[in-house]
Amino acid sequence: MRGRATSGDGVSQASTSSSPASSRPDDTLVTPGLAEPRRLYGPDTKYHLSDQALREVLDLSRQCIRPDLIEYLQGALYRWKTAGFWLQAKLSEPAAKGTGREKLFNAYSYICKLENQIGDDQIRNRVAVVMLHTAYEQACKEWRHCSSQKPKGKGRGDATTVIDDILEELHGDCWHQGGRQQQLRSRFHDKKRFGKRWIILTRRLGMSILIACSPKVASAV
Repeated sequence: MRGRATSGDGVSQASTSSSPASSRPDDTLVTPGLAEPRRLYGPDTKYHLSDQALREVLDLSRQCIRPDLIEYLQGALYRWKTAGFWLQAKLSEPAAKGTGREKLFNAYSYICKLENQIGDDQIRNRVAVVMLHTAYEQACKEWRHCSSQKPKGKGRGDATTVIDDILEELHGDCWHQGGRQQQLRSRFHDKKRFGKRWIILTRRLGMSILIACSPKVASAV
């Protein structure tokens, strides 16, 4: 009997001593990296974010932000400061003024120059396709305004004609080669479509996502 009581007391004491720890889990040990976000944004701050919300933010950041962002910026910021974001030694800075057609021409010509002179530069290409779609939206507004007094349906025809004129001016003799016109049109609209997707993303996450996004996000776009 005494042995059982001693055993029971031992179990009771162990259960009592362990219950406070189990009722107050240390989430900083469970979720690596939670301590600093909790200190800045947690329940005891003006933001009053719960641990669950902080975990979701951390998980989202791991999914969306490139893991080497700090190291990348340490090298890239110096290059951008000395050579300019657009590497002006190789390319002139794209024009930001003018009519919609002029901006559309400048933006698409810049995409072509980027690919020909710099190659697969993902960040600059993202910025360039955003500029392309923005210029296209402005141009469409101007075309709709100019065609408002024309017969219905003219606006689309005007847009197609202007785009064809831009592609012919940029690609010269290639434009008149058999089958090339459809290929070049498709390429133009592909770039514009990518620009629209990036614009949607930047409206939610800010322009910095063009630089900071993870490969997973970039491939999804």
